[in-house]
Amino acid sequence: MGARLRCGWGRRLHLWLTTSARDRQNRIDDVGGNLQAARRERNRIQRVNDLFHSAGMGASHADSLEGITMQGRGESVAWSFLLIPTVFAVGVLTIISLCCRGERRAQQQAAESAWQHQLSLSADRKAAADAALRAAQDQGGELKAAARSQAEDNALGAKLESNLEVIMEHLKRRPPPDASDNAQR
Repeated sequence: MGARLRCGWGRRLHLWLTTSARDRQNRIDDVGGNLQAARRERNRIQRVNDLFHSAGMGASHADSLEGITMQGRGESVAWSFLLIPTVFAVGVLTIISLCCRGERRAQQQAAESAWQHQLSLSADRKAAADAALRAAQDQGGELKAAARSQAEDNALGAKLESNLEVIMEHLKRRPPPDASDNAQR
């Protein structure tokens, strides 16, 4: 029967040991059910706010962790203590990103146009190099054909000269036909 209400001096001693000055002041206002509900809600918020306020005062930082995690346990935290700074920080980051977006976009476009220019220059250089290579190959082919025809001409000339020499030697060995025919007649 631990849920039994204490009466008299025991109740007063219990309240004096377990409540703060703020709770004692808030208990003076108790009038009706609506005011009691409002007081409970206010005390819950004040308890969490007191944790946040006293977090930096003590030697340990466990109070701040407890204050932050109390919201996760379903207890009310004054939303303005968490939401307003968060919205402000997100707003500042958004404004900074929007202001710098134009500069970044201009830098990206400048870099892209420079890259496109370099790409077109390299494409032009490649086309010129390909044309020069084709011209050199065509000229090399013509030179090879000319060298081939000259070699063929030289070979034909040498063959004709050797044939002429063979014919001349053959003619030198044979006497002329007119001299022997005239002698026999």
